[in-house]
Amino acid sequence: MAASVLAGCKVSTDEKGTIVKVKPEFTIDLFEQLGESRIFQFKVATIEKQDCTNFSISTSSTLSFNRVTLNVNDLVPPIDCIEGEAPATTISGVGLIPTGYFTLNINLKNTIKNEGLLRVYQDSIAVDLDSRDGLEMVHEVLYRIPETVIWGYAAYNNKEAGAGYADSFLSELTGMTEPAEFQQGYYGYFKLDETGNLILSPAPGHTYFKTFLFTYHGDVKALEDLLYSYRSDSAGTGVEFAIFTGSGKTL
Repeated sequence: MAASVLAGCKVSTDEKGTIVKVKPEFTIDLFEQLGESRIFQFKVATIEKQDCTNFSISTSSTLSFNRVTLNVNDLVPPIDCIEGEAPATTISGVGLIPTGYFTLNINLKNTIKNEGLLRVYQDSIAVDLDSRDGLEMVHEVLYRIPETVIWGYAAYNNKEAGAGYADSFLSELTGMTEPAEFQQGYYGYFKLDETGNLILSPAPGHTYFKTFLFTYHGDVKALEDLLYSYRSDSAGTGVEFAIFTGSGKTL
């Protein structure tokens, strides 16, 4: 079965008291789930792989006045093991979070405590921890996706059959939208690299795909009509078209 959490704890004592140093056991990432209400979340995973692919982690998160707390408790073994090796994962939702500065506490098994600051701005959410005992932060800054943004892809396995449809789709979509100019970084649903390339998370499950990121002020119905047209015309070719919106819709 899985190794016990926080097994790497090392304790030493000096004149000032006991100092606890813990090797990283968990990764913690930032995420904002889009929708009618934007829900701030922590994505938690074990660094080591477990011996079933469906292990989970017991966590709790709270937002109280000017304090955000994430408690990472213990591994939760599955009732029915799906064979294979994978990190244990979970999502711990904090909820709708206002702009401002918050004291951040990340506690591991009520034993290891890390404190810092969570800064929530209109365009980003940033973490600044004073200590990182037992954890690694995947991203320290999450850029927030404006509601007027759309992104997505045209994906295909057969280059000869799919490339033309993808290019035509992107050309029409470009004519309906405006360029979206954002800085390099992590946006939860995607990343923008140093050259401005859009990196989707997860990536489309096709050999070839072309991505896009635009600002759109029109009616969603026009986007749905465009998708319907291309999905109908390309039926049987295996081309997949997807548009995601800053309001949380998948078209």
